[in-house]
Amino acid sequence: MLALLIGVVTFAGIALAATHLAARRGRAATVEAGEGAYRASRSTAPLPERPGEALRWSAGFGVFWALCTVFGFAPGGSALALMVMEGDPAAGYSLLAVCASGVLLSGALVWVGIRALRDPSRVSRHRPVAVWSAVHHVLVVLAFALLGDEEGVMLAGLATVPCAAGLAHALFMARLAWPPLEVNVFDATA
Repeated sequence: MLALLIGVVTFAGIALAATHLAARRGRAATVEAGEGAYRASRSTAPLPERPGEALRWSAGFGVFWALCTVFGFAPGGSALALMVMEGDPAAGYSLLAVCASGVLLSGALVWVGIRALRDPSRVSRHRPVAVWSAVHHVLVVLAFALLGDEEGVMLAGLATVPCAAGLAHALFMARLAWPPLEVNVFDATA
């Protein structure tokens, strides 16, 4: 139990450091300035706006969840899949599939989160990853439910807790990626 606690604290520290460093190091776009043979030059645009707290929390939790998945959930699920494979190949392969999806999703969470922190205007890249994450977490619970017997139902119930956290993060990412539509009913030009 102590090893688990140390691992979670370590992963949280790594996620905090990664998101802090990524938020500090934004990238400036190169812009063409001036026209003509003697006046044309390249310059860097001012850095984009600083990432908001919601984006920092989303990226930080994404990095943390990716580390937990790669070093905890996916190896545990793969070991269970290999144990189940002999008795019920369909359930074993479905567990292996969601474990592989989780590892790939972890890479996407880190990549999208760090990129969005460096340039918050690119937060729309969260959209496909948010949808993938939501579908993945629902499929994890279904894969555990495929085990069929009372142990499978118990494991599906246990998987519901981390999957609910992953699904909440997916919905939060979707909320950031699809901001509310602002309509001004008093604007005559629209």
